[in-house]
Amino acid sequence: MKVTLPRTLLLGLLQRVVGVVERKQVIPILSNVLLEWAPGCVRVRATDLELELVGHAILEGEVVPGSVTVSGRKLLDICRVLPEDARLDMTLDAQQKWVVRGGRSRFTVPTLPVAEFPLVEAEVPLWSFTMTEGDLRALLSRTRFAIAETDVRNFLNGLLLEVGPTGVQAVATDSHRLALNRAVVETGVAAATVVIPRKTVLELERLLSDVDALITLSVSATHIHVEAENWVLTSRLLDIRFPDYTRAIPKRTGIPVLIERDMLRQALQRAFVVSDPKLPIVSMELAPGVLRLVAGQEAERVEDELTVEYAGPVLTASYNATYWQDVLNVVQPGVLQLIFADETGSLVLEERVNPWGSIFVVMPVRL
Repeated sequence: MKVTLPRTLLLGLLQRVVGVVERKQVIPILSNVLLEWAPGCVRVRATDLELELVGHAILEGEVVPGSVTVSGRKLLDICRVLPEDARLDMTLDAQQKWVVRGGRSRFTVPTLPVAEFPLVEAEVPLWSFTMTEGDLRALLSRTRFAIAETDVRNFLNGLLLEVGPTGVQAVATDSHRLALNRAVVETGVAAATVVIPRKTVLELERLLSDVDALITLSVSATHIHVEAENWVLTSRLLDIRFPDYTRAIPKRTGIPVLIERDMLRQALQRAFVVSDPKLPIVSMELAPGVLRLVAGQEAERVEDELTVEYAGPVLTASYNATYWQDVLNVVQPGVLQLIFADETGSLVLEERVNPWGSIFVVMPVRL
């Protein structure tokens, strides 16, 4: 069994899929990727049982079909250290070792039986639609920061995707902040919701680019399937009911505050200098025409006064500066509209120019 591939081709395929492979594995086969080749095509497949990612490319020349499983990260390291223009001659020797020759170098790595590599079983899709890579990437990147990482409330560890006939909406919350973004897409889907795991969202954000190339999203009873030109991702969905997030969005009845994004972000960066790294609290006092930010303790303290457009009563609240910073990192430069909820202290942030129909909510810290 043998195959010859350009080093750059194999390197690109491995870089695309290896993020799925966890560095510490209890099941040895999950540290491996499945390398498959046939006339006209080569594929590299990685999985962690919950998420499968397949990268594929055109393979020129005559080849005899074959497949092998080898350590994904080890094969990636080998490709990285070989000359850029190398062609890799790879064979399976009598001891079932995978031999990689490139230039004057020869590597030998162990393999595991191909039959042990777990594959995602195909399911009949319940619905599907197409949208551009750029639109999906924007939805995910503007929402992903609000997903919880390891919360015992499992529904917070995923992103809610709501699909309707004329749009797709992404929502995430970790109970401290909330992000909601919409994209106008003709889906043909009456109404559907799924909850996508955090790791899947991160992988999709990494794979997608800001282009108008079309991708297809399909959903079955238990999985979401995303297919692009040169990769296919299949992930198990979270089998949970996402909470009613609308209850976390305060009624926007207060008097709005208008402020430049960059001015506010720079003030928060100054607050981080003197704040506790584990819990960077910033106190905000809003008065007509002025937003005053205070951070730190008596020994180390910073105060900032920012000019804003506001003509309402004096309001005060304290927030985790990191949550603010996460929001400001994804919104567009320009004027932002802030509305402080009187009863809860929660703050609603929207962009003045808002093509994504975005709503961001930051909850206060109780001191």
